[in-house]
Amino acid sequence: MPAQSPCAAPWTRGKITTVTDSPWQILDARDHPWSVDAVVAIQRECETDTWGNADMAVPAPVWQARLAGTPDATHLLRLAVPAHAAQPGPDDVAGFWHAHLPRSGNTHLSHTDVEVRPARRGVGTGALLLADLERALADEGRSTLITYVGAGPEPAPGPGALVAPTGNGRVAADVASSRFALAHGWTLEQVERHSVLVVPDDLAPFAAMREQALAAAGPEYRLHTWHDEIPEQWLDAMAVLFSRMVTDAPSGALAYEPEPWDAERVRRWLRWTVVDREEHVTFAVAEHVPTGVLAAHTELVWSGPDESFAFQQATLVRADHRGHRLGMAVKAANVLFTREHAPALRRIHTDNAEENAPMLAINVAMGFAPAGVYAAWQKRS
Repeated sequence: MPAQSPCAAPWTRGKITTVTDSPWQILDARDHPWSVDAVVAIQRECETDTWGNADMAVPAPVWQARLAGTPDATHLLRLAVPAHAAQPGPDDVAGFWHAHLPRSGNTHLSHTDVEVRPARRGVGTGALLLADLERALADEGRSTLITYVGAGPEPAPGPGALVAPTGNGRVAADVASSRFALAHGWTLEQVERHSVLVVPDDLAPFAAMREQALAAAGPEYRLHTWHDEIPEQWLDAMAVLFSRMVTDAPSGALAYEPEPWDAERVRRWLRWTVVDREEHVTFAVAEHVPTGVLAAHTELVWSGPDESFAFQQATLVRADHRGHRLGMAVKAANVLFTREHAPALRRIHTDNAEENAPMLAINVAMGFAPAGVYAAWQKRS
């Protein structure tokens, strides 16, 4: 069980929670226009502390879109500020918690984050935020909490390493995030490898990878690429692939359930990404020509035409179409296609379950290098 705080008030919009005998009060971010600036600054500090750069920090337009919510998800965000601050501002925020609550499937769980400025750690702020988060999500009827925490380099095997129950991947037992999670009753369920591709100026090797993979796949498959759109005739097929990401991708004992996707939900997701979040997305998909089925897809997301880094998001090859090198074909094709729309692109980040050997092999062949690990922690009530 988590360390208990004297605070007993549930999450309520507009409510300030002042904790007895604590130097902190917890505010609802929606009531403070400066809250997004504070959260962006804290995330940049935390990500730089973990990775040496702020690439993984979520930009302000994405936070604004999260707080607005969609029919498919609600996001909650609360901030810890000094209890004595009558008119707090962004510089007063010591940390925050964030919860993503799915509304279209997986309504039993929430994805969560608790982040505290590196300079303000070690005084109980994280425990206070976590206790408030767990109460709030219990009130929301969420029985399972999942968080992915950057844990730095993967340690060598031995007494100082925690091994995922999958048998693949390790995180250091003595890093602050591991100590914090274990002390508050969370269970390590999976380890993901975080890899980075340094995109060269000469993309000829990626063109060769694409052509070699297509030659191996044979004439029954052809590629399509789309930028900031999915053509209407492919929305239903993409909905099938999106729904299979939950069931087909390795997830260890994380309590994911199948999610319903249809063409309208794909439209909403794309509009939320491109319009509300102000991001760009490129897709490369492989069509099985005889059936018209989309056999594989991958996507890259980045923030703007001058952005130097992007994120490799979902990549999936349908189980009934594996063994034809389609994963390599779509991923290499999308690097080439994305560079056309993002000429400043120099780094691509991706995360894959350590037990997902086929996808990791594709990444290594493409030039992705391990940069650390993410620990997937879970807590069930």
